[in-house]
Amino acid sequence: MRNPGVSLVIRVALERAESLPLADRALLYRGLAEICGSEVAEASLLNAAASFEAAAAKIEGAIQELFPTPTYSGTPSTDQTAKMAV
Repeated sequence: MRNPGVSLVIRVALERAESLPLADRALLYRGLAEICGSEVAEASLLNAAASFEAAAAKIEGAIQELFPTPTYSGTPSTDQTAKMAV
């Protein structure tokens, strides 16, 4: 039988997991898998963590596609330099 304190930690963590960003939720699930004490629950938590990681990667890819990081080349013009100084 699992330690009641560990059971409480797992229960409270899972109740609060919805408020976490996907990458953090995946990390939480991986940590809970290590302490859960059940091979079946461990596999389930690791599977869920992998799903969260995949979803986070897809979202990050979509964000990068919609809002690409600007790339700059060359030296800024005098006007651009003046605007940056303000």
